Amino acid sequence: LARRLKVTLHNLLVGAFYATLHTCYDLQDVCIGTINSGRFYAELHNQIGMYVKTLPLRIQLDANMQFSDLALTVQNNMLIIDKHQDIPQEIFSNIRLEAILVLQNQTFDYENIQINSKLKLSHYPVNPTYNRLPLLINFTKTEGGLHGSVHYDTGKYQPESVELLIIRFEKVLTEIIANNALLLSELDIALPFEEEDLEIDFNF
Repeated sequence: LARRLKVTLHNLLVGAFYATLHTCYDLQDVCIGTINSGRFYAELHNQIGMYVKTLPLRIQLDANMQFSDLALTVQNNMLIIDKHQDIPQEIFSNIRLEAILVLQNQTFDYENIQINSKLKLSHYPVNPTYNRLPLLINFTKTEGGLHGSVHYDTGKYQPESVELLIIRFEKVLTEIIANNALLLSELDIALPFEEEDLEIDFNF
């Protein structure tokens, strides 16, 4: 689908997440976080280190918008914020992002990281106990397909609320893959096991 729409897989996933938030909670003006490499200068490309930047990606949604148009809008907005990524610190420090969605293009094996014959890094999984944002959705491309994980603030969100959001996100992905010309208002997020509507406050 990403190839047909001529967008990146990351932007397709972000667009689907926007569509999920709009359909679930009738949000029309949404800002989530995204990241780029932070290596704006060519001199940084071959250096080892953490240069990643978190950038705000805002979009305005309309129920009559086709998903294909939404995906292209996300793609264009992503190019704009990438071009203007040097946000002044006094502005950036006042941005409060509720969620971030990340797609990591894995270029090496995390289990056996070999830099050169003199330097080898080992991988040790750690259970995270802190997340700087209330909601983090992290995708990783592997040989077996696309793997997703979710980290969230347990003081703000209940596990059931996050599970419902992710199940609906998956349902939206399934629907747009079948028909990317659907209007946002035509997306069906109803789940068969739901017996009553749940009110969940997501403030993006």
